[in-house]
Amino acid sequence: MPTIRGTGLTFANAASVAIPFPAGTLAGDLAIIFPCGGFAATLPTGWTQNDNQTGSFWDGATFSKILTGADISTGSVAVAFSGSFNIAAGIITIVLGPGEGFKEVVAIRAGSNPQAVTTSGKVGAADLLTYWGSNRAVSVNTVNRGTQRQQANDGSAAAGCIYTETGALGPVTAVFSYTVSGSGNYQSVVDIGTPASLNMWSGPLPVGLLALSMEGVQMPAFSGGGGGAPSNAGFISMGGVFA
Repeated sequence: MPTIRGTGLTFANAASVAIPFPAGTLAGDLAIIFPCGGFAATLPTGWTQNDNQTGSFWDGATFSKILTGADISTGSVAVAFSGSFNIAAGIITIVLGPGEGFKEVVAIRAGSNPQAVTTSGKVGAADLLTYWGSNRAVSVNTVNRGTQRQQANDGSAAAGCIYTETGALGPVTAVFSYTVSGSGNYQSVVDIGTPASLNMWSGPLPVGLLALSMEGVQMPAFSGGGGGAPSNAGFISMGGVFA
């Protein structure tokens, strides 16, 4: 079951922001960052883009990486933006078990207030859900479910919050509310669990990950002799269980 290592919330008024890794974060942890501001965020080298939405007034992104020893030594990740403005950036670091990873990211930019975000039916009881809500305002941001981990604003034009939840079953609807609507918002819901979606990988699977992804897979049993029809009872695929 994925477990939380730490969370954080950072503000800046610039064309870039350094997002510190939460205390206790180790190499091998999954880091998810949510850089948001008045301009588009640029994907840092070595990170994966899970979502990135741009438009008028307020942009938002969801980036991730399995951290290395070099990342831990640096202590933070720098994210550049296409222009200078107020920035709200959230982070969560997660300890993954065998085969765990991204199952889904659902994000909405420039929505209403309140704004509902609904996942698919993939959410399992052992999954870790992370809810990030941000907007361009001096606002108190909240989510109607889960546990609040971070909530603050910069007193000028940026606000953010992080909530997390376990034990939910999909589909799950999270409602993000803002005491001040402001001129734009970005909400992201991240589902981490098993089996991990392989969509986060842009190339061939590393041998170690391939081995993890095959753990517990039972090959189909076929009936033998007598011209009986093949049976796929008990065959587990990455897409589900065949009856």
